[in-house]
Amino acid sequence: MREMGFFGLSIPEEYGGMGLGTLGECVMNEEFGKTNVCFRPVSGPTTESGLRDPDRWTPEQKEKYLPRIASGEWTAAFA
Repeated sequence: MREMGFFGLSIPEEYGGMGLGTLGECVMNEEFGKTNVCFRPVSGPTTESGLRDPDRWTPEQKEKYLPRIASGEWTAAFA
């Protein structure tokens, strides 16, 4: 999944993600669920609410964190 870029579904393209909105993310997760339910917990933490609104992040935070999360190098969870 890392090699295919599935860890950055909702991360903007300029930071290495796919830039999908909510509908696109839902479609991808539905397709993941058709293959094996284990894929959702892997991709879920990197595509949740904290990454949906990167406008709240500083430019420095975006440059530091988003590319690493999108590539699968780092995983992230937000509460």
